Amino acid sequence: MRKSGIYALADRGGAPLDRADVDALGLTPREPIPAQMFEAVDPRAPGQLFRLDDADGTTLVSGELADLPALAGRLGMAAGLPPAQVARAALERFGVQLPAELIGEWSLLHCDPDGGITLVQSAARRDPILYALSGRKIAVAPTIASLARISWVGTEIDPVGLLGKLGRPSARAQADDRTMVARVRQLLPGETVHIAPDGSIRRQRARLFDVIPQWRGTLADAAAEAEELLLHVLADHTARSPRIAGLLSGGLDSSLLAWAAAQSAGEGSRPIFVTSVSPTRTGIPDESAEARLVADYLGCEWLPVAPPEDANPYRPAESLLHGDVGPSLSNRQEVTLSIQHAAQAAGATALMNGTYGESSFTLLSHPGRFATPSPLRRLARSLRSMLNPPEPLNHSPFHVRLAKHRMDNLDPAFLAPVPQDPLDAVRRDGRLGYLAGARKGMMLANEVQPGALRMLFPYRDMRLLRLFAGFPRSVLAETGGDREPARMILDGRLPDAIRLRRSGLPASPGHMARLKRHAPAAHARIAAFRKAGVDDWLDLDWLDTALMQLAASGTNSVIFANEVQLTSMTAEFLLWWNSGH
Repeated sequence: MRKSGIYALADRGGAPLDRADVDALGLTPREPIPAQMFEAVDPRAPGQLFRLDDADGTTLVSGELADLPALAGRLGMAAGLPPAQVARAALERFGVQLPAELIGEWSLLHCDPDGGITLVQSAARRDPILYALSGRKIAVAPTIASLARISWVGTEIDPVGLLGKLGRPSARAQADDRTMVARVRQLLPGETVHIAPDGSIRRQRARLFDVIPQWRGTLADAAAEAEELLLHVLADHTARSPRIAGLLSGGLDSSLLAWAAAQSAGEGSRPIFVTSVSPTRTGIPDESAEARLVADYLGCEWLPVAPPEDANPYRPAESLLHGDVGPSLSNRQEVTLSIQHAAQAAGATALMNGTYGESSFTLLSHPGRFATPSPLRRLARSLRSMLNPPEPLNHSPFHVRLAKHRMDNLDPAFLAPVPQDPLDAVRRDGRLGYLAGARKGMMLANEVQPGALRMLFPYRDMRLLRLFAGFPRSVLAETGGDREPARMILDGRLPDAIRLRRSGLPASPGHMARLKRHAPAAHARIAAFRKAGVDDWLDLDWLDTALMQLAASGTNSVIFANEVQLTSMTAEFLLWWNSGH
């Protein structure tokens, strides 16, 4: 099964495509073989694939297009025209600003009659858009492994691209659009790439927050406006996904989405709520009581889910390896797969995730309120620090432990501070601006592996982010409370035990115990890593010692546990890659 997204092969000189290249991308065979082939793929949602072929070229759109009738009206087009026709007209009108105007999560390809190709990524990434060029040839696909099977692309690793995939913000900024494969580039969210017939490339990014009117009303007015828009966003999602399963912790973010999804659902399509819980009989604290309280209050089905005993947190499934654009940094991949399986078995058609609510509804409206703490508060903090010393900060620009020779020869640019992007400006002219948390959320593709349920992230919807970008901090802090928009909306709609909740528990109860239990099996893989040359990239001596330590005594350090797990997962990816994937 191919991963969802846009696949394309073209020879700008008009020569027939190579059959081996067609097979490498899984394109539908045709005789005679043409000079260009374009396909959009989505095994679970073929109704979200749109295509227009005419004398003005070929346009493919894959994904969710929101508020399309309103956009058509702005373009002076009749209601009910095919989505690809509206999208092409919007591209012609707005150009590189298309991601700011065409709301939703989508990928777009347009091929002109002269052979020029335009690729556009929505403001939030739905499926990756990766492309490779060689002379007159161009290939496009959503996975790095698909492109690497083409002979003229190959598997040669780009060190900067790979380190960027493994890195924190400074490393990612250094990599820019480079990927781990030397000949493959990627579109960043909100970006347009035009490849001219002569092979020249022009990259441009949309200005997503050019015109944001500053809010002039009260906090109550703001909450009412935000509530109305949230219900509209959820109605869009439920219209496209008949049965949504929501990840529910009983925290404020997920509970607000649960309430909104329950209001938006039609008869016979009530949402299902899924909660990551502790393994049976372990006694590890979890959030099952809070989550079940929300589900029962809303009259919806609730599913507690824990990974099976043999779920290995160090060794990703091959489907996950194939479906990403490089090594995965998801340290809860075994939980994600367990939730996927449970939701699919219950009849869900999409998964809803409340991550990134802190960029809008649950934003900390006054982080400086206790900037100068009282003597009593300072004493309490000192006592807490003595009893629970803070973990040492990890100053490495990478999430994994790189081989020593790689760190010794690292370009200093990887350690440089990341220049502030104008889109990330906070409190510009008294507004909240475009928050860094939202930018991080925009980068995530929402299909974790081929054929998986889509992960919906309503809080990263551009309409909500724009609305909150216009709310001054003074409005959100009007009552002296915190996370007030969400709490006000849920007043009388969920129990106060949920609405006024202040803190939660880890998203994967039992994770640390699972890392300890599977550390010996992960340690046994090191010999295979060495044989495959993985030590050219990773410090396998450190990993050897770290896994033995985890196996013997476990750890309470999240920083250490993450570094060990992600280093081992990256080693598994590189072993798979070097073995011919």
